Amino acid sequence: MDFAIIRLIFAALVPVIFAIIFTLLTKRDNSFAKMSKSARQIIIGIVFGGIAILGTEFGIPVQGVQLNVRDAAPMVAGLVFGGPAGIIAGIIGGVERWLSVYWGMGTFTRFACSFSTVMAGFLAAAIRRFMTYNKKPDVGLALGSGAVMEVFHLSMIFFTNIKDETQAIEVVRVCFWPMVIANGLSVMNAVIAAKAVEGELKGIIRARREKEQRRIFKILRKWIVLAIGGAFLVAMWFSLSMQSNLAIKETRDRINVVISEVSEDVSDASDRHLLELGRLVTREIEIYEYDLDEMAKRYNLTDISIVDKNGIIIDSNNPSYIGYDMAAGEQSAEFLCLLNGEQEYVQAYGPIAMDSNICRKYAGVAMQEGFIQVSYDAEAFQKDVDRQLENVVENRRIGENGGIIIIDANLATISKSESLSSLSFKNSKNVNVKPDGEIRSYDINGTSYYVSVRTVEGYYIVALYPVHDALQQRDISLYVVFFNMVLIFAFLYVLLFFLVRRVIVSKIEKVASSLDKISAGNLDTVVDVRGSEEFVSLSGNINQTVDTLKRYIAEAAARIDAELEFAKTIQESSLPKDFPETDEFSIYATMDTAKEVGGDFYDYYISDDGKLNFVIADVSGKGIPAAMFMMRSKSILRSLTEQGKEVDEVFCEGNKSLVAGNDASMFVTAWQGALDLSTGLVKYANAGHNYPIVKRGSGKFELIKEKVNFVLGGIARSKYVIHELQLEPGDIIFQYTDGANEAINEQEEMYGLERMIDVLNAKEYDSLKEMCDAVMEEIRKFVGDADQFDDITMLAMKWKAPKK
Repeated sequence: MDFAIIRLIFAALVPVIFAIIFTLLTKRDNSFAKMSKSARQIIIGIVFGGIAILGTEFGIPVQGVQLNVRDAAPMVAGLVFGGPAGIIAGIIGGVERWLSVYWGMGTFTRFACSFSTVMAGFLAAAIRRFMTYNKKPDVGLALGSGAVMEVFHLSMIFFTNIKDETQAIEVVRVCFWPMVIANGLSVMNAVIAAKAVEGELKGIIRARREKEQRRIFKILRKWIVLAIGGAFLVAMWFSLSMQSNLAIKETRDRINVVISEVSEDVSDASDRHLLELGRLVTREIEIYEYDLDEMAKRYNLTDISIVDKNGIIIDSNNPSYIGYDMAAGEQSAEFLCLLNGEQEYVQAYGPIAMDSNICRKYAGVAMQEGFIQVSYDAEAFQKDVDRQLENVVENRRIGENGGIIIIDANLATISKSESLSSLSFKNSKNVNVKPDGEIRSYDINGTSYYVSVRTVEGYYIVALYPVHDALQQRDISLYVVFFNMVLIFAFLYVLLFFLVRRVIVSKIEKVASSLDKISAGNLDTVVDVRGSEEFVSLSGNINQTVDTLKRYIAEAAARIDAELEFAKTIQESSLPKDFPETDEFSIYATMDTAKEVGGDFYDYYISDDGKLNFVIADVSGKGIPAAMFMMRSKSILRSLTEQGKEVDEVFCEGNKSLVAGNDASMFVTAWQGALDLSTGLVKYANAGHNYPIVKRGSGKFELIKEKVNFVLGGIARSKYVIHELQLEPGDIIFQYTDGANEAINEQEEMYGLERMIDVLNAKEYDSLKEMCDAVMEEIRKFVGDADQFDDITMLAMKWKAPKK
């Protein structure tokens, strides 16, 4: 048996090995992986069908039964690789098992095995399609489905051979645990191996180690399995207890009936024999002269007594009895019925009235003036009766293999049932016979028996009933109950699976999907999940909450809009107003923020030394933080400039001020120039800003490249270089922030400097405002419907003539 189990284990590994092989082939770049899905399903189905055939042809013989893992092949094919593969494998394995009887396979389980193998393929396909949604099952479901399939297989063997229930139950008894465990583990290990090859197992293990939140359906399914499993175990325990008690009661009743019948037979034989001797003695006494001692010896009797009509013993072969009044003792008084019309009376073997330590069996026969009483003890009785009992129990049976043994006081066998011909209690060390009528279990000659012993007329009546036979009906009932319960509970599990998924989980997933949309910002999503009062209420509550949230958001947005509009007004008011046209210069600037308030700024003013100072800058970031940093930067730069410092000194000291307390790590790019209105000389510095674009006289706008220093607010020790640019009357300086040249359209194309310079050179503009508006219009045409992602600021200055 141990070697057979080892062979069964190796057979169970075959589907696992091929599951690994086909998983590897599917993953790698090869001709198999490049086949269509249908072609792969057919090939896998045929291969696993061949594995099912091997399971049939190379089954492991144990006690006349073939153990196999045939059903594991279509289950693995269907669960791991797809429903069509499982169905093909099942049909191949089932058809081959049906035809295998023509080359020697047994017919007893032909239909059950063939049908079950085909059904294994369809079951795997159904699980894959409707329960795991074309994904590999988890480990628990794989183990359970493989085991339940084999329970179905064995139940088919039993129910299709119910007319020969003895052989059917033996087949099931031998196959049950090895095949259920082997097939279940084979399917489970194949799923584990396939997942390990594909890398799914690592994710599952990692998730469990990290205790990630599991989907509610898996939690519900776990508790469904625990609840159904618990109910199954309780029901099986109750059924086992009830069936065992019924089996013991039925065994006790059957043994007691047979013992009672045999006891009656022994008593009847004893009664007939003693009465016959009493009649002979009575006839001799009435007809012939008699010698009671001689007669007792001749008839092998212990006592012969003559009792008169008054119930007094008047003669006996035992002189001590003469003169004894029969009415004096309870045992002897029973014979007084012979003085009242009874002709014969026989008494059971037991203690006599004169001495309770002496046991006799008495019989009486009536005469005209009294009666004759005869008796013998156990030894005399058994000597005469043994011959009559030799065949009393020969044909008596208890069940199929049980029977009766009659044993004398010396443990010599007098008679036994033919079914127990090889048994004997004599000199038996493992049987302690207690003649109390109770039923006990003993091991006799390697077989367990229920044994009950009674004493009758000095004999031991021993009833033996093999435990196997006694409990066979119990086992049959238990297997029937077990099969039915497994299939019923499996059906309940599937039913609850779909009910939970349909009634609860699917609706929760709909609610979750709607909440995901709401969380993503789509507050117009309406949750509409029906089917139960709870989900209707939940949908209504969520929608009400979202409506309230939308109202709060709208109110907050309105308040923020008002505050931002106020901030925008403040920011715009901080920018310089348009200078009136002068004979010496013209200057114009514009800013279009990406948000309500922006981080760009510009400034221009005439300082006390008579120079025109103009600056354009771009703060990192957008919105309120950038606007606040912009206000701080503008204020610092203007304050330092009005102190009469050169632009390089302004940038150096301004940078230090901006670095101090800059916890938000913001920075600003800036370009600042100072125009001497008398000479047209511009001194400027560039802190990480764009190159200026300059037009000289009637020429074209060109990009002026120079050394660019580090941004303001970045590093406290940064140094800044001053540059000079000599203008001639009519020259124009155009500056801008990167929101202009880096504007992006819907195709994610950048506007670029070339397009900007082309617009600047497109014509002679009547004013700087017209020129800046033309650039802004072209940028907007280029961007189209794409969102503006950065502030766009432009500044233009034209030197007309020296100051007089």
